Amino acid sequence: MKLKNLYIENIRSYKKLDFTFEDGVTVISGVNGSGKSSLLEACFMGLFGSKILSKDFVLADVIFKGAENAKICLGFEHLGREYLIEQAFRYSLKSENASSSKCVLYADGESIVDQATRTYEEVCSLLNMDEEAYRNCAYIRQGEIDVLINAKPKDRQRMIDDLLQLGKLEEYRERAGSAKTAVRRLERDAKNSLTGVKAEIDGIESTEPFAVLNGLRHKVKESDSALKEFNEKKSLHLPAKKNMI
Repeated sequence: MKLKNLYIENIRSYKKLDFTFEDGVTVISGVNGSGKSSLLEACFMGLFGSKILSKDFVLADVIFKGAENAKICLGFEHLGREYLIEQAFRYSLKSENASSSKCVLYADGESIVDQATRTYEEVCSLLNMDEEAYRNCAYIRQGEIDVLINAKPKDRQRMIDDLLQLGKLEEYRERAGSAKTAVRRLERDAKNSLTGVKAEIDGIESTEPFAVLNGLRHKVKESDSALKEFNEKKSLHLPAKKNMI
């Protein structure tokens, strides 16, 4: 994934900013408090929305003080396609609460998702990582560079697994194992059923059904012949009885 451009309104210390990421490495410098971290956070929020907020912050903390509307538009390139995420937020001066008012994901200029939760899920699917994996492995906030380094082995392994999608690989491996077991079970059941059918066929064949059938057919023919002969004799005797009367 390659960031292309960023447009923000009323986000953190920025009233308005239109920024383009040129090819190569982009270096942002400035004195403390000049907005470097806010710029990176805007990119992070542009991707994952309010999901990036920790328990110590609310959406209203991100909006420029006194503003009632805020906006983030982040453009990026991924796997040969051009994407644009447009996030808009509304702040109520009365309730002092903020909420998402618009969240649209565009692909090659066409809107493909227009709801916050669905946009978040689509971005996670595109990047193969959620906001936590992105924070741990791609975006490191000021003062948190040692999070991965100093993490407990178990937590570090989980972060790396999330980045490399090893968890999904293990899940697919388990699914494959379950499918293999199911196939073996079906194969065993089919063999048992086939054995039963063969035994039934052998039992039928042991009674020589064809010989019995041929014998029955022969008896039917004999019966038909006897019946025919009887009918012929009957037809010969009937007139003779009439003459006698």
